[in-house]
Amino acid sequence: VLRTIKNSLERFMLLNIKSDNLLRAANKVMEYCNNEGGFGPKGKPYLYATFWAVRSLYLIEKYLAYSNKIFISKLSKIGERTAGWINSCQNPDGGFGPMPGQPSNIQSTFCAIYSLWMLNKLPKDKEKSIEWVLSLQKQDGGFAGHENMESEMLHILYAIGSLFILINYFN
Repeated sequence: VLRTIKNSLERFMLLNIKSDNLLRAANKVMEYCNNEGGFGPKGKPYLYATFWAVRSLYLIEKYLAYSNKIFISKLSKIGERTAGWINSCQNPDGGFGPMPGQPSNIQSTFCAIYSLWMLNKLPKDKEKSIEWVLSLQKQDGGFAGHENMESEMLHILYAIGSLFILINYFN
């Protein structure tokens, strides 16, 4: 649902949609925010849904700011709580699982790192995250989703994206 909202928002922005519609969409996204700060079905937040929710709110706010519209930031409203929940998904190995206590994988790690960047928040342990992502590089130069997999194109995208944000934007 949240990915569909994000895709629709991108199309709306290309069509110069009315800001009232975007604000209603932001309010709809906020309905998926759980008490812990994550997004997903009630009582069951997970990183993928949280990423798509944060990405949707980020796009709405960038568009409204670009259009010189006055609005109350949803990202600043959820920032601390959502960043706290995202950081609770970080494991001792430095990667992130889809939910707290679940094993690390590159997709959740990318979703976590990218979401934290959009929220202007830091990961709990940046250096461990860098080490973990680098540990996924295989002999062929590619990256795997977790240590027991072979490299795949999508995992390469997630790994390079995670490293780029970690190294360039989190000082």
